[in-house]
Amino acid sequence: VLNVKFQRLNGEVIDVASYPTLLQVGGVGIVQNNATGDLFIRRTTLAEFIVVAAWCTHAGCLVEDHPGQGSICNCHGSTFTQTGQGTQGPAMFDLQLFQSTFYPEQNKLIVVP
Repeated sequence: VLNVKFQRLNGEVIDVASYPTLLQVGGVGIVQNNATGDLFIRRTTLAEFIVVAAWCTHAGCLVEDHPGQGSICNCHGSTFTQTGQGTQGPAMFDLQLFQSTFYPEQNKLIVVP
């Protein structure tokens, strides 16, 4: 019944237990995802996550987490807040922010493209 429940949702199912860095509040991880592309996921509380695209909007380089600073693109120096808002160019657009729902009983995160 559980698998059927998740299959009916329009989104990508992420098993949080498969990403040890996401098990703790404050944890950050990059999840490779077929439906949405690579995702940059931050666990902000026991039940909430912030999910943004992991690719810089300037030249498509992978962004990296810098604790206390947000995300930084090492290719050309663009910076982004934890929610993906651009704070310094050359990127002219924010990282795409995805809606997500966490099911704590199953430790599953549903990300909607």
